[in-house]
Amino acid sequence: MAPARLEQLGGRSSRIQEDLDASLKGLLTGGWEWGGERFELSDKPSWSGYSRSFEFRLQSWEPFLRLAAGFETTGAEIYYSALKKFAFAWLRQVYVAPKVGPDGALLGELDEATFPMAWYDMAVGLRTYRLAWFCDQIAGDASVSDAAFRSALRALYVHLAVLGREAGFSSHSNHGFYQAIGQFAAARRFADLPMMAAYAEQGLKRWEEILNAQFSNKGVHLEHSPGYHQMVLGTLLGARASGLIADLPVPPDLSRMQEVLAWMIAPDFTLAPIGDTDPVFAGDDLGPPEDLEFAPLAWLVSRGRTGAEPPMGAAEYRAEGYAFGRLLAAGEDDPRRAAWLAQHCGFHSRTHKHADHGGFIWHDQGRAILVDPGRYDYGPRSEPGSPLALGGNWYSDPRRIYVESTRAHNCVEIDQLDYPRVKVSPFGSGLQHCSVQSGGIVTESEFRHFETIRHRRVVFMKPGAYLLVIDWLADTKHAPHEFRQRFTFAPNWLLEHTADRIAVSDSLAPSRTLVVKPMLPDMEIEPISLGVEDPELAGWTSPGPRRLVPAPRIGLTTPRSSGAVFCTLFAFGSDVSVGEATQIAPAFTSGVLSWRQDGRGQRVEFVRGAKRQIKITAMEI
Repeated sequence: MAPARLEQLGGRSSRIQEDLDASLKGLLTGGWEWGGERFELSDKPSWSGYSRSFEFRLQSWEPFLRLAAGFETTGAEIYYSALKKFAFAWLRQVYVAPKVGPDGALLGELDEATFPMAWYDMAVGLRTYRLAWFCDQIAGDASVSDAAFRSALRALYVHLAVLGREAGFSSHSNHGFYQAIGQFAAARRFADLPMMAAYAEQGLKRWEEILNAQFSNKGVHLEHSPGYHQMVLGTLLGARASGLIADLPVPPDLSRMQEVLAWMIAPDFTLAPIGDTDPVFAGDDLGPPEDLEFAPLAWLVSRGRTGAEPPMGAAEYRAEGYAFGRLLAAGEDDPRRAAWLAQHCGFHSRTHKHADHGGFIWHDQGRAILVDPGRYDYGPRSEPGSPLALGGNWYSDPRRIYVESTRAHNCVEIDQLDYPRVKVSPFGSGLQHCSVQSGGIVTESEFRHFETIRHRRVVFMKPGAYLLVIDWLADTKHAPHEFRQRFTFAPNWLLEHTADRIAVSDSLAPSRTLVVKPMLPDMEIEPISLGVEDPELAGWTSPGPRRLVPAPRIGLTTPRSSGAVFCTLFAFGSDVSVGEATQIAPAFTSGVLSWRQDGRGQRVEFVRGAKRQIKITAMEI
């Protein structure tokens, strides 16, 4: 029989033919795999005993989605038979739910104990429109009994009733987005059936409200994660392709959202692993690159195959808390070797937010240099009321706790504590400025930590030459603190602490070297951490789900005091010496930094104006 059209709301693969040749056929023969775990499709498959992330995808019917995509693309009966086996097995083994009354209310309680993830808010939203498609598909299938069809349709009504409850609607996060769009798409498909019009109207209204709340007017998703920005954008592109966007009174500006995502992609085509983001190749949620209207994004996600090269320059999203810069060094013309800076200064809610105020990522000369720790995984939830939960750590796995921590990011750590993310009011954004000046990218940000500590940060990136990171901190109550700059290098860099500097070389290209040099006399370099497990994790990064790899981490300190000033130079070359003219004004209103770098004199001057807009002048002398 011919396949019905399935809404493309769960990520639009840009490599559908590869999926058909590999993962789909693999699913039929060896099971569905994700993150090192496997689900084997049989008449009585196992629905539990997996990690939290895997079980979420399973209960969202992700294997079903892949089979449905294969059936819709090829019309092959083998995929249709497999998806029927999956859906009816789930309805027999997992689905235990009450009936729905004539007013749409549930008559009884859900069984949320046996399979907790089955009724997880986002899983229900994703599964509902897939179940609706299944009901539509089997409605004309003579091999499916009337009783089996009615059972599936009753399950759909229960799903819509669950989504319709106000108490279960997660309006604060992207979970609510998927609840709303799943409810709308499913009810819209069966518009002529009882209660469906009301469910569709409710879903559409919620979808509109949550889009307005979760995206800024510049098209930035406000959950502190390029990965979630890409995921939601991919769903919106799929909604447009499925004809759903037209129902919104004011359709979202997908072109502007694409432009933002392009800045979030590094020169090596990976997503910036800010917040809960894995540093994976960008674009696999977006569908074919040729369908994207923003040509630089098409170029980035196709790895240069189509579209137009990304523009050089700076992007300041001040209210949202993102700063980006992409510049080519003199003599370079390949965007894959551009210098790239991505800084995150936002705090809009606890959702997907790490303790990373002012943290940044730096690439240059075709390499990742300073990196974020990534997402790792979510894992088991912390016990409610436990010190972990009360401290803002929602998950109890020590590796997850590490990647969320301040010490794992390129930040200033204070008294060995994480920046608080609960029991504090989100400050919105600490970003003050981002622009191109003197042939480089300059950013300035300002924060207040632990109520009394003022913190100003200036980052200046000169492509192909150096990076400067300047931090000024002062406690308004004059209490003493232990301040520490933290930086984590990508795993391929080799570090050696020699006297007053750190010599850095690239294991993938030994001739490429860096020098890390403290520019101020009170700064001291701590021992390098690499893959440390005891007494606490230190020197790690996550390249993908449920993986940690050693990554060199350094710390720079000043004497314990109520304030501190740091200025750290990362200079390409092998010989760096600080000039006598280096000084920073006590109130951080201006500064002069000078050094010699492989025989060439360098000087950077900065002045902070009355409106806090910084002016940088960089020159060779």
